[in-house]
Amino acid sequence: MGWGDFWPAAAGWAITWIPVLGPLGILATALVAYFAYRQKLEADRRAQWWVRAQWALEASLSANPRRSLAGLAVLNDLKTSSLATREDRELFRLIGVTAREELLGGGSGSTVREARPGGASTVESGPMPAATSVLADALREQVEKLAGEAGEPSPFLLGTSGTPTVGEAQNH
Repeated sequence: MGWGDFWPAAAGWAITWIPVLGPLGILATALVAYFAYRQKLEADRRAQWWVRAQWALEASLSANPRRSLAGLAVLNDLKTSSLATREDRELFRLIGVTAREELLGGGSGSTVREARPGGASTVESGPMPAATSVLADALREQVEKLAGEAGEPSPFLLGTSGTPTVGEAQNH
């Protein structure tokens, strides 16, 4: 086949296949755009998940036990999210183990932390009022859930009867 036969053959091929390749190109472009959109959506959801996780980590380390309870409840809920990776779950479990050791290290008596400027805190022991006892029990429950492998959502986030919601726990 010489150059003289090439151009008529190429023209015949183009007439046959260009009408097919045009729509296939549009379909391929649409698929790429769709997958790019899904990837961006997932990345945005993951970024928002991480913002909530950062808040929960900060709140769980708060000297205010109610804020700490809210942070632990959110951490437990985030741990069960489909956006949480295996590494995230392990990190939350280690945080729970550390918090459990800190709670157990305080002994059976009550301890109240008072925050001081510069990051220092004082610890006072004494009789525990009933409300503080309930709060301490809720903190222990959240820490145990975080340290354990249970994947159930936190009742504090679900707002079940008799338990505060995150907003209520955070505002007191």
